[in-house]
Amino acid sequence: MGQRIGMGETGQAYMVGADYKLRSDFFLQSDIYNTQNSLSNNLLVRTNSVEKALDDKTGSQFITDVLNEKVISFYTPLSFMGNKYAVITEKRESEVFADVNEMLVFIAIFSIILGVIIIAIAMYVINVVINPITTANEHLKEISTYLDSGSEGLSKNSNNLNSGADHLAGSIQETTATMNEFTAMVDQNLSNVRASTESSLEMSKSAEVGKKQVEQMLNAMNDISENNDDVVQTMNEIVKHMNDFKSVINEISQKTNVINDIVFQTKLLSFNASVEAARAGEQGKGFAVVAEEVGNLATASGKSATEITELLEVNIRKVEEMTNSAARKVDQIKETGTQKVVQGKQTADGCEKALSEIVSKIGTLTEKIHEIDAASNEQSKGISEISKAMSSLDQVANQTATIAAENRSSSVEFSERSAQLKAIFNKLNNLVNGIKTQTGSLREVPREKEKEDSSETFEDFDFDDIANGG
Repeated sequence: MGQRIGMGETGQAYMVGADYKLRSDFFLQSDIYNTQNSLSNNLLVRTNSVEKALDDKTGSQFITDVLNEKVISFYTPLSFMGNKYAVITEKRESEVFADVNEMLVFIAIFSIILGVIIIAIAMYVINVVINPITTANEHLKEISTYLDSGSEGLSKNSNNLNSGADHLAGSIQETTATMNEFTAMVDQNLSNVRASTESSLEMSKSAEVGKKQVEQMLNAMNDISENNDDVVQTMNEIVKHMNDFKSVINEISQKTNVINDIVFQTKLLSFNASVEAARAGEQGKGFAVVAEEVGNLATASGKSATEITELLEVNIRKVEEMTNSAARKVDQIKETGTQKVVQGKQTADGCEKALSEIVSKIGTLTEKIHEIDAASNEQSKGISEISKAMSSLDQVANQTATIAAENRSSSVEFSERSAQLKAIFNKLNNLVNGIKTQTGSLREVPREKEKEDSSETFEDFDFDDIANGG
């Protein structure tokens, strides 16, 4: 701690223990701040640097020390045999910045001298450079104004172009959505047309089957008509046979009447024989018995003949009723069957004609459906082409939006360049005005030169003239 190299007049280094008591003496006021006094009189050195060093930190800072002086303090911790110490090196701020203050004084003197030189140079620059710079500055102002106007116009056009592109993109999207819906409708229409085609083909097949069935029904009706004629003919034959049977029964009845007559005559003869046997007396008894038996047989035969006659009459009535009923039924069947067959044939003919017309109409409908299918396919192709065109328009709209964005970017860049030119113009203008103010004199630009300069524009302005001083 006794080394003084580089410490100057106010620099000092000391060490403080963890109890904030000195372990080495101060260089300044060492009669107070020494190890013995600190340990015996409990004189503590507790600065911010000491606390940081005891907290195992290393660094430097400007502080107020225990002597109430502004110092720059360097601190670091030190551990020795298990004990922690703070090593502090300090130097007063006034001594630290003494060299800097001397440098500042030198710089101030140098600045004054340099200012005089600059003023002298400025007098020359005003006469040789400032006027051309002023003219160039005016042209820079014109360029800046033109760039501002151009950037505003470009920005406006870009916004209009972008708005148009957005509107076009929106319209294209709406049109594309509509075309997609229309495409879906056309596809659905195609599906329906194909389904209708299949249905019409099935209807045509069904109609053909129905037509064949009607033809078969007509054939069956013709067969029924022929069979009906056969039935009528058969029934007529049955009626005829029944009439023949009636005739036979009538003949039997007539024969029965003959038998009844014979029975009556036999009974009469038996009665006469009985009368004659009674007249004969004993000789006629046997003959009387025979006559009586013959009479009994005749009576029984008459009774049987009467019963047969009654049965024949009943059967004749039944046969007549059956014959008449059969004849009526035959006539009714013939008439009704003929009407039904005629009506059936008429209905079948009507069905055949209707089915023929249906088949014809279905054929026409199928042709129309095929035409609709072909037209729908062409329509679908047209929609596909329109969709491709809309996609191309969408790409154009996107490209337009990209160009508009690039134009906006260029407009922003123009604005930035214009702002930079304005800044340069303002700096040059301030510089020129400052120089004019400092020197107090400006060389007037000849009026002819002003007129000539004012006739120039930024388009034909030659910056080489400025560099050459004219």
